Amino acid sequence: MTDIAAPAAGAQPGPDHQLPELFILSPEQRDFASTLKGYLEQRYGHEELRLALDEDEAATRSRWQRLGSDLALPAALVPADQDGLGFGAIEAMVIAQELGRALHRGPWLGSCVLAGTALTTAGGPAAAGLLAAIASGHATACLADDELMSKRDGADAPAAEATADGTHVIRGRARFVLDGAAADHVLVVAQDADGGSLYQADRSGVGVTALETLDLTRPMATLEFDAVAATRIGPAGAGPAVRAAVDLMAGLAAAAESLGGMERCLDMATEYAKVRIQYGRIIGSYQAVKHKLADLLVLVEITRTAVLHAAWLVAAADPDAALAVHAAQAQASASYVRVTADNIQVHGGIGFTFDHDAHLYFRRAKSMQELFGSPDFHRDRIADLVGI
Repeated sequence: MTDIAAPAAGAQPGPDHQLPELFILSPEQRDFASTLKGYLEQRYGHEELRLALDEDEAATRSRWQRLGSDLALPAALVPADQDGLGFGAIEAMVIAQELGRALHRGPWLGSCVLAGTALTTAGGPAAAGLLAAIASGHATACLADDELMSKRDGADAPAAEATADGTHVIRGRARFVLDGAAADHVLVVAQDADGGSLYQADRSGVGVTALETLDLTRPMATLEFDAVAATRIGPAGAGPAVRAAVDLMAGLAAAAESLGGMERCLDMATEYAKVRIQYGRIIGSYQAVKHKLADLLVLVEITRTAVLHAAWLVAAADPDAALAVHAAQAQASASYVRVTADNIQVHGGIGFTFDHDAHLYFRRAKSMQELFGSPDFHRDRIADLVGI
């Protein structure tokens, strides 16, 4: 089988662009995935994951900066002309998949995917400066957008208004902001007179309430904006375009993260079934366990196909990219919960204990459904896109 190289990072294909016949990672992309997987297995195994659950923000920041120093991960999605590596959607999928496999506790999704995509889409000098800071690994950003993250458009969602001196203030509240308590910069997609724009809020004026969430590996916060001074980033009215771009990349990253977690849970269940003895037999020799593991493998492979297809369409700026991403999310959202729940069942009594990692993946799977939409939510979006 011949390897098909991915579209060049950051490339904007023309109308005659053709997708590859086979969605296969190039040798360079496979090497990148292998390197990242090996690094995380060595530096972020069971013990490190457990330590990360209780570490303070300073320790989390130090871990993230070390990852940036070793692999330049914070710079991956930042355009090359803003001191980044200029990677595209396929590399983003690879990174998200490996971080999801490891349940890595870091600002990749919130700072690099959500905030980074928002800044790249909005453009302008201010965005370029923030992107360079993110690429360095020494600064992080969060994106507050109540409609995007909680799939709601409430009356208290952030809104911006111009003041007499030409500046802006933001009022409202954003919930479930990834890394909202620790990020150095706060970006807000706020409604305004131009139909919505991207703003950078004055960090010192933002009220922060750290949330106790189901997912112990992903910090979130509620941000309150009470006439907080803000600077608009990019052109007026860019909010809808920013939200659409972020929704696409965040959806792809969420599906890829789920795939990585599913792969790890299938590995955990399979490894345990090979060594656990019950009633004098290896439990993997029982037909019921074999069938369960086979069913999980099918779910993993179906999800892998959906995620790869979505990544290539996003990379190619294909008109059906949004449709493919929603399809991947619908598949991944349902399958991740099933795989993590069955992983606990295969492990039996030990799988229900806090000391085992199985419940952490189940928590992540359920949290992903709430953050990025349930299977029904994405099926509704698919129906809208195809005109049903």
